[in-house]
Amino acid sequence: MISPSLTSLSTYGEDRSASHLRFLMVAEINGLIRPEIRALIAGLCAALLCAAATPSADAAPSTAKAVSQPAVLSVTQLAPGLYAHRGHDDVATRQNGGDIANVGFVIGTRCVAVIDTGGTAAEGRALRAAIRAVTPLPVCYVINTHMHPDHILGNAAFVDDHPQFVGSDKLAEAEMSHAANYLRVLTRELGDVAAGSRVIPPTLPVHDTLDLDLGSRVLTLRTWKTAHTNNDLTVYDKRTGTLWLADLLFAGCLPVIDGSVLGWLDDLATIRALPGVRRVVPGHGPLRVQWPQALDAERDYLARLARDVRAAIRAGQTMQQAVDTIGVDQRGRWRLVDVYHRRNVTAAYAELEWEQ
Repeated sequence: MISPSLTSLSTYGEDRSASHLRFLMVAEINGLIRPEIRALIAGLCAALLCAAATPSADAAPSTAKAVSQPAVLSVTQLAPGLYAHRGHDDVATRQNGGDIANVGFVIGTRCVAVIDTGGTAAEGRALRAAIRAVTPLPVCYVINTHMHPDHILGNAAFVDDHPQFVGSDKLAEAEMSHAANYLRVLTRELGDVAAGSRVIPPTLPVHDTLDLDLGSRVLTLRTWKTAHTNNDLTVYDKRTGTLWLADLLFAGCLPVIDGSVLGWLDDLATIRALPGVRRVVPGHGPLRVQWPQALDAERDYLARLARDVRAAIRAGQTMQQAVDTIGVDQRGRWRLVDVYHRRNVTAAYAELEWEQ
């Protein structure tokens, strides 16, 4: 997801950034206890705190106050060794700390792979603390599913782990062309909560597909044609049948086009037909969704958008007329419609007017 306050450098004239952070405090264990035992107890305490803070994977996190101190990110175990944190259903604000994307990690017998790191270095540190509360295994991979800041600006928290940073072979160029703007907007919107956040490009680019072995657990990464962005990537855990779709799937939150509505529809058709998928993780919205119904809802929105924009173009409507009239009934069906729907119409119009 991308913030409405960002000035675009993208194909369709607009780019939105979103980032966000939500933490829980970890009890510090002191006293005359052997260091390794103290670390174990601290981890157990942290895990209990996380569990207490997240009664349901489907419950949206509270945005009662801004969080600006070290903490452990609340996570939910969706399958054995696969954990996720649900971001807020919102744009990035100082109140929510920029924690608006779903992020998580997968544990093998050898090491851990992180899937997206959140919208700030602080959120990344909280995610790292959540990993340490569950396992002492090293982080060997940090996977970024696409370029948007709510998914990548926590990378800095993992630099000292010396992982491979993994992403689409188109990710580095996309990140570098937007990095300065992302960080400028993040600092303006979040203030000191954004401290230490920076763009770290991939060290291991993915062209088409790539398998990552975590030890008795292989993750299959796959890149896609231009859809949500031109650098989308998914992660499939064959052991549990879990497909981490990231922002190729928005659940309840309005899908945001920063790429191609037609490419996205093509990708969704391919994704829906993939064998072995028992569970999917969206980039925004509840961590547990009905499959494939959640994808079908998104597909229907995008297909209707494309159909209505084509009709407007054939009728000779200007872009502004299309923006003012298309999809006015979507309010109430999706969260953040007022923020993103008009932008989606603009993006679709700019793409589809060249079909004629």
